Amino acid sequence: MVVATEDNTGVQVRYVDNGDVTLPDEELTLNKHEVFTRDAYHHDSGSPEIDFTGTYISADKPVAVYSGHGTVYLSAPVSHLD
Repeated sequence: MVVATEDNTGVQVRYVDNGDVTLPDEELTLNKHEVFTRDAYHHDSGSPEIDFTGTYISADKPVAVYSGHGTVYLSAPVSHLD
């Protein structure tokens, strides 16, 4: 997730080829508090996993970038997932 801190912020997103699905690079303009997000589920290919590792984000004004993962799988027995 990329959040603009100022109006008219130019953002460039360059994806790295980490598997079967490669997304095209993107250029967009965000205004203050607008959000750009990309889901790891690629609807066109039906692939549930796109690896965003190595994605390069640049902007011409300050932005906030947040990332995370919805689920983690552990090999050891656990009683719950947080």
